[in-house]
Amino acid sequence: MARPKIEATPERIAKLPVWVRDHIRDLERRGDNATAKARQLSDKQTVTNIWVEDYGAELGHQREYVQGESIVMVGNNVCLRVDTYRDGNLDLSWSEGTTPYGGGEVALIPTAHQQARLVAWDRMYTSKNRPKQGDNRRKIWLTQPGGGL
Repeated sequence: MARPKIEATPERIAKLPVWVRDHIRDLERRGDNATAKARQLSDKQTVTNIWVEDYGAELGHQREYVQGESIVMVGNNVCLRVDTYRDGNLDLSWSEGTTPYGGGEVALIPTAHQQARLVAWDRMYTSKNRPKQGDNRRKIWLTQPGGGL
């Protein structure tokens, strides 16, 4: 059997202890502020084909749209640039370092179906074989077409 719903009338609220009324007012204020902030964020966001999602947000995930045609991400000494142009295609370019127009070698390593990892040349080795890094670079360079002797 369901319990009857008790309405929170102003008279009943007035009979509550002061600390409970203050707590209720604080919860109402927080709810109003959260609603206003959500409306503000959604009002100033124009939907585009590029966005950033934060899956660590408190309420599910938040999406922030990027107003432009490209986005640049930097991590672990690799810079990735994704461009979307009027033709609707996505163009990817990457480089070693922190700028989209840098040089250096970056490996594209498949990790799963339609997924890959970009790894900078200097991060392709583990701590166990780091002393061999210079020798391995030299060997690869010498065996590349047009490289070395």
